[in-house]
Amino acid sequence: MRKFLHEKIKNFKNYTIWLIDKKDLNFFYRRRVRDKLKLSENLRNQKIINFKNKLTTSNYKKMENLLKQINKNRKKISYAFREMRKIKRAQVLISLVLIFSLVSFFYNPNIARADTTLTTTSYTTANVATWISNGGTLIIPGGVTATFAAGTYNLSSLNVSISGTLIPSPSSTSGTGATGVILNTSGNITINAGGSINGDGQGYAGQAYYSGSPQGQGSGEGGGTRGYFGGSAGAYGGAGGKAIQDTSRNTTTYGSQDTPATPGSAAGASNNYGVGASGGGAIKLIASGTVTNNGTISVNGTASLGGGGSGGSVWIIAGTFTGSNDATITANGGAGGINTGGGGGGGR
Repeated sequence: MRKFLHEKIKNFKNYTIWLIDKKDLNFFYRRRVRDKLKLSENLRNQKIINFKNKLTTSNYKKMENLLKQINKNRKKISYAFREMRKIKRAQVLISLVLIFSLVSFFYNPNIARADTTLTTTSYTTANVATWISNGGTLIIPGGVTATFAAGTYNLSSLNVSISGTLIPSPSSTSGTGATGVILNTSGNITINAGGSINGDGQGYAGQAYYSGSPQGQGSGEGGGTRGYFGGSAGAYGGAGGKAIQDTSRNTTTYGSQDTPATPGSAAGASNNYGVGASGGGAIKLIASGTVTNNGTISVNGTASLGGGGSGGSVWIIAGTFTGSNDATITANGGAGGINTGGGGGGGR
């Protein structure tokens, strides 16, 4: 037992010595590394000192001036970039203003542009492109009578101002299925005081006593029949009056009271008084803005001793419809002769 303990104590001493030796070795190793790092730092500092010693006063000033110049240039470059950004922002702003101005010019109907003034002559839908390119307002001045051929006049954003007379012609004066004139704009339509849309007699025409089939009958869906002393009157929205020899009135009404779009019909012919009277024309006004009637819109049938033509049609679609108290809109039938032909039926 004593021997065993002696061996254990011996081994413990050796282990303790080994631990002390290992600790010492670590200490010396760390110290050596630290010395090397310190030596390296000293060398670096010495190199810097040597480099500074080599620099002469003139070289140092040159370097100092060079650094100052670099700083100046850097400030100039920064200033240049700032100015360029300002210029770019200004250019973008100018471009936006120009684009907005162009869009406003072409699409805003309230901006004043060149007007188109019509003269006393005939016009068709082929003239519309020129009117739109001119822009502004389409004007029929006082004293001018402008005749529009049948068709749809899509006027874009043009305003229409009528101080003279606009005559809406029919597409046909015979047979059936005729149409009139349509003015369509996103602007305004104004019939000024003294101005008029005059479609009187611009509907279906009458025939001679021995012409057509049946002979002497007035053209149109509600045309009157012929008579020796007088023809029966044309009908449309209302029945036509009977002639002296007739036993009943012409009750052939046609068209729609909500969407009137066709001209009035003619009266029948009279052997004593010739061709029957013509019906009234057809006019349709469409305006997204305002339709103002301070004058006259009439599509009356014409009168004849042989029988009167029926009134035509007026159809107005507008954002706002207004006018003066003395303005008129009529679609009356034409008068017939006393004790001969009947009076024309009213239009729509």
